[in-house]
Parts: sequence; structure tokens; C-alpha cells
Amino acid sequence: MVLAARALARDTAGMALDVGGETRRGPLYRSFRASDLATAPVRVANNGDNTVQAVVSVIGAPVTPEPAADKGFSIQRL
Repeated sequence: MVLAARALARDTAGMALDVGGETRRGPLYRSFRASDLATAPVRVANNGDNTVQAVVSVIGAPVTPEPAADKGFSIQRL
């Protein structure tokens, strides 16, 4: 995965992003906390010639627990 990420990063020469009014060249990697987004949204615009792929991942714990499910597995006592 690291080699693939490096290969993709090399193809970003024509990428120009406007991030909250600030122009950036190349890939953008950012982490945000809920408190960062509570005051104002983060706006990202593509000002370059190339298309941009946005990948967003979210981590956290659910507010309510998931219901019990077997999903094809069973436990037997021998």
C-alpha cells in the first residue's frame, strides 16, 4: 500500500487545491476532530487541471451498541 501511495503521489504534479482560501500543491492529508469542524466547515476546491479523488475515512465508537448477530458462525461447547 505504501508503494501504491507513493506512485499516486508522483502523479500529482498538476494538482492545485484551495483549502479554506489557501492554495496548496500536491496531495492533502488532514485529520480533523469534531471540535475543529464545529466552528466552520472545511472547504476544498480543485483549482488544478487534473481530476482529484477524495478519500474520507471516519473512526469512532457507535453511540448505541450493535445488536447481537451470528453472521454464519456458531459456538459449541464440547
